[in-house]
Amino acid sequence: RRAREFAEYQINGQYDQLGWFSHLRYTGTRRDGTVTLPSYTTLDLGVEYAFSQKLSAQLTLNNALDSKQQTLNNYRPIEREIYFTLTYQNF
Repeated sequence: RRAREFAEYQINGQYDQLGWFSHLRYTGTRRDGTVTLPSYTTLDLGVEYAFSQKLSAQLTLNNALDSKQQTLNNYRPIEREIYFTLTYQNF
């Protein structure tokens, strides 16, 4: 099930309390039993803001291009996902 072609590229940045990232991933064709699954490319994006050393918020957009990749045969493709995370660390 592993693709022979696979590539990743990630860019991170930071300015004061604001951080961001982008993660581009390519997966080539691969076999799942007798079926050949197509290649796909995904782009994940995210930003994080640190309100203080203890409190931060993060917004992540997975599969920003909404590519219809299929990781296993006969399973629904992974769709675009948005996550919001609020983190408080009391130590």
